[in-house]
Amino acid sequence: MEIICSNCQSKLRVPDVKLPPGKSFSLRCPKCETKIHINGSRLKGAEAAGDAVAQAPDEDLDMLATSADLSRESFELARLGNRTALVCEPYTATRKKLTATLKSLDFYVVAAEDTRDALKRMRYHRFDLLVVDESFDTSQPEENGVLIFVRNLEMAVRRHMFIVMLTNRFRSLNQLTALHRSVNLIINHEHLNRLEEILARSLEEEKRFYDTFKESLKSLGKA
Repeated sequence: MEIICSNCQSKLRVPDVKLPPGKSFSLRCPKCETKIHINGSRLKGAEAAGDAVAQAPDEDLDMLATSADLSRESFELARLGNRTALVCEPYTATRKKLTATLKSLDFYVVAAEDTRDALKRMRYHRFDLLVVDESFDTSQPEENGVLIFVRNLEMAVRRHMFIVMLTNRFRSLNQLTALHRSVNLIINHEHLNRLEEILARSLEEEKRFYDTFKESLKSLGKA
């Protein structure tokens, strides 16, 4: 079955055998996050595949469609050559500000709904920039699942990502704290009004550092 998002017109394809005939369900568009409701009457023509399929829960259908579309989204991002950013921010106003700022810096921006969504997206695509509020999807900053995940990444993968941690606990641009937290940059919420300035400068410094690093590897015959 082909499902078209009414908001952004993205096409989602779900095998008929995985659909619950006669039952309504919903999917979330991976492009624009719009929730798409499918009326059960549209499924009358689909072949029944037994009670197990007919009683499949909505979240299983979400996972099926999302996995396929995340793979397609990753392919599209790679094909277009965009610099990509994943935003993990619980507050709507801050998330909108982050998205607008990152777009102004020529990033294609994706916002994660929760830790599970963020880790799933990182599984399918290597983002150039990751912005994580330490309170994202947790009331205990030390248990932030996204930050724990990136802390354990292999350095061969980690060095290709620029990771920004938003916080209310630490000073902005504190390099020792950033090193301790395994991130590239700390930004305190009180400095979000300087977000574009801080990010642009920090990203340029990172680029200069790695340009030198890559040249050094080439001169040693290791790149």
